[in-house]
Amino acid sequence: MKLALVSMKIDRFTNKVISREAKEIKEVDEDEYYKPLIEMLGDEFLKHKKESEVNG
Repeated sequence: MKLALVSMKIDRFTNKVISREAKEIKEVDEDEYYKPLIEMLGDEFLKHKKESEVNG
């Protein structure tokens, strides 16, 4: 999967994009890309599941 690191300048008054620039483009493994998201959501899911089991 290709990943782009993009720099954007946004006008704070109009909320419009003034400029956009691709700083870096690299190839990333899908597991490496999704791992932080899965860990964060997985931990939250397990936490809520345990709380619901305790509270009935």
